[in-house]
Formats: sequence, C-alpha cells, structure tokens
Amino acid sequence: MTTEQKEIAVRMINDGQSQRKIAKLFGVSQSGISKFVKRFKERESVENITRSGRPLKGGKRSDRQIVRVARTNRRTPLAELTCIVNQTLPHKVSSRTVMRRLKFHGYTKRKVKKTLTINTTNRKRRISWCRQKLHWTLNNHWKSVIFSDETQVKINTNRPPDK
Repeated sequence: MTTEQKEIAVRMINDGQSQRKIAKLFGVSQSGISKFVKRFKERESVENITRSGRPLKGGKRSDRQIVRVARTNRRTPLAELTCIVNQTLPHKVSSRTVMRRLKFHGYTKRKVKKTLTINTTNRKRRISWCRQKLHWTLNNHWKSVIFSDETQVKINTNRPPDK
C-alpha cells in the first residue's frame, strides 16, 4: 500500500470502519490490514522503516560507471558489457549485478528482433515477379487473381467428396 492509502486506512480505522471493509476497498487481504494496524499502533507512523540488508558492492560510483558504459555501448551484449565494466571498476561484478543495476536505473531488457533472411535466389525471383506485375491494372489483371489468404476457394462443388 502507498503512504496515502495507509493514511486513509488509519482514518477509516479511527472512524470505526471494519478491517474487512478497508481491505476490500484497497484490494488487499484482511490479515494485511490487521498487520498494518498493529505496526501503526507500535510505531505511530505509516512510513516504512529502513530495513537492513547487504550494502551495494560498489556504491553509487560503480552504478554511475555501469550506466555510463551501457550508454556508450548501447548494442553490446551483457557479457561484453560486464567485461568492460570489470576493466574500469576496482572490483569485479557479475553480469547479474550489471543487469540488476541497469534495470534499477531504468534500462529494461534488451529485445533482439529476429528477422527472416531471404536468400539471394528467392530475392531475385521476388523482384522479377514484382517487375512483371508492375503495370497490371485492376480491371484487366488483378480481378482474375484469387488471393488465398483472404477467401476460401471451392472448385467443383458438385463432385462427391473423395473417401
């Protein structure tokens, strides 16, 4: 829940609203509201306290360095990016760390677009086909063409089906 939602929940509790009704309003579980109310009564604050945890290995300086390297080498794969970062930093970091730090700073996953490659002979065939049909008109030529991706075509519907 956001800080604003927590403040509203505290006001509703003070006004005598039930925890179940508050939970339904915010779309959280009733036990979550119950735990929040208990924490609020202990701390008398809706703010989250800072939690302990392992500090970052390099700190803000290494984060800036990772972002700088990623910005200058936009198309570099993650493994190579990690090698470049490890050459510039005084301590080694893993590719997971680089990925996590880039994600934290707003660089989402890079998506490689796969394109179908057309070999040379097929490319030449397509070009020649297009050049042959370049001067076709709608009335004289294209009306007699059946495009199979747009309609179903049944030929000889009077004939009995094959068994």
